[in-house]
Amino acid sequence: MSHYVVIKVGGEVVGSPAIAVIAADIAALQARGERVVVVHGGGAQATAMQRRLGQAPNIVAGRRVTDADALEVIKMVVAA
Repeated sequence: MSHYVVIKVGGEVVGSPAIAVIAADIAALQARGERVVVVHGGGAQATAMQRRLGQAPNIVAGRRVTDADALEVIKMVVAA
């Protein structure tokens, strides 16, 4: 059975010096034969879309609290 290592990288990390460290870690995983998938959550895009739709994003301690309406927005954003 094959497996994948899934790494979610947020936008604030992508735009920071930490991305070099993450890239090196991903390269090391691949060098040892791991199958790596990198995904981005789309938080900034979801917040912008919620505001355009008249929704108020509910962020508590830096994490999005997702109700049914917000979930629909998240699905729109990540499926695009």
